Amino acid sequence: MKKFLFSLAIGLSFSTFAQKKFITDAALSMRKYNPMAGIDAAKKNVEKAKEFIDQAAVSPETMNDPKMFLYQGQVYFALTEIAMMEKMSGKDADDAKIEEYAATAENAFKKVKEDPKKEYVQDVADFFSPKLLFALSQGDAATQKLQKDSDDINADPKLTAQEKKQKIDDLKINEYANAATFYTIGLGYKKMMSEQDANLEYVTSQYLSAAVGEMLDKKQVDKALELGQMVYSVIPKNVNVLISLINIHLQKNDIASSEKYLNEALAIDPSNKQLYYVLGTAYMDLKDYEKAEQALLKALEIDPLYGEAQYQLGAHYVNWAKDIQTQMDELDMKSTQYKELDKQFFDKYNKALTHLEPWIAANPKECSVYNVISGIYYRLKNDEKDAEYQAKFAACKKQ
Repeated sequence: MKKFLFSLAIGLSFSTFAQKKFITDAALSMRKYNPMAGIDAAKKNVEKAKEFIDQAAVSPETMNDPKMFLYQGQVYFALTEIAMMEKMSGKDADDAKIEEYAATAENAFKKVKEDPKKEYVQDVADFFSPKLLFALSQGDAATQKLQKDSDDINADPKLTAQEKKQKIDDLKINEYANAATFYTIGLGYKKMMSEQDANLEYVTSQYLSAAVGEMLDKKQVDKALELGQMVYSVIPKNVNVLISLINIHLQKNDIASSEKYLNEALAIDPSNKQLYYVLGTAYMDLKDYEKAEQALLKALEIDPLYGEAQYQLGAHYVNWAKDIQTQMDELDMKSTQYKELDKQFFDKYNKALTHLEPWIAANPKECSVYNVISGIYYRLKNDEKDAEYQAKFAACKKQ
C-alpha cells in the first residue's frame, strides 16, 4: 500500500509539473513575440503560445493560477494585436473573433489584479507600460506635427490662399485622426490594466470630433465611420463619441443608427441639451424640417437660454419659409394648396421672429441678423418693423 501511495504521489507530482510546464512554454513563446519584426513570425509565435496556455487554462492544476492568467492575458492580447494589424493592412478580419480575444485578455488581466497576493500585478504593468508610453507619444507627435506643418504651409510664399487651405484641411484630417487613433490605443491599454483615465478619454473624444467634422466636410463619410467605430469600441459610454456617430449616420441618412446612438447617449445623460442641438442641426442639413424643429425645441426645453439652439431654430424657420415660398411659386394662387402653404409661410416667419429677436438682443454685434429680421418683416408687410431693423443694421455696420 505504501508503495502504491508513493507511486501515486509521484504521478500526481509529475502531472502538476507537466501542467505548469504549459505556462512556462507559453511564457517562452511570448518572449519571442515581436510584432514589429514582422506579422507572420509574430503570429506563428503567439499561436504556439496559445496552444500551451489553452491547455493550462483547462487543467485543474493551473486553471486558477494567477501566473496562468498573466500569460493568458498576454497571449490573447497579442492575438488581438495581430488581428488588428492584419485588418489595418487590408486583410479580411473576423471582428467577432477579435472581440472574443480582447474579452479573454481583459478578463485574464482582471483576474491577476483580483489575486489577493497581487503577485503578478506589476508584471501586467510592465507588459503594458512601454506600449502605453509609445501610443501616447505618437498621439502627442500628431498634434505637434499639425502645428508645425500648418505653420510651414502658411509661410510658403509659393502657395495660393486656396492651396494653403486645401493642404491644411488635409493635414487636419490626417493628424486629428492619428491623434484620436493613438490615444484610443492608449485607452485600450489602460482598459486591459483595469485603469480609467477621464482626461485621456476627453482628449480622445475631442480629437475624434475634430477629425469627424473635417471628414464630413470633405464627404469622407466612410472614413469618419471607421474612425468613430474604432474609438467607440474602446469608450462606448462617452457622449462626445456618440455625438460623432450620430452625425456620421445622419450624413449617411441612416436614421435608425443615428437614433440608436442618440438613445445610448440620452441613457448616459438625459438632460444633455447638446445632443438635441446636434440632432437638430443635422436634420436641418437633411431638410427634414419637422424633426429638426422637434429636436431644437427639445434643446430649448432643457435650457430656454441656450443661445445656439435659439439662433439655429430661428434660422431653421427662415429656411423652411423660403422652401415653402419656392413651392408656392409653382402653384396657382387661387388653389387650395397655395392658400394652405401661404398660411404655413407666414407661420414659419412669425416663429422665426420669436427666436431671432431675443437672440439679437443678447448678441447686438451680429449685424447680419438685423438684416435677416428686416427681410422677414418686409415679407410680412410690416413696414415699420422693417425700417426699424434696417436702421439697426446700418448702425451696427458703422460700429
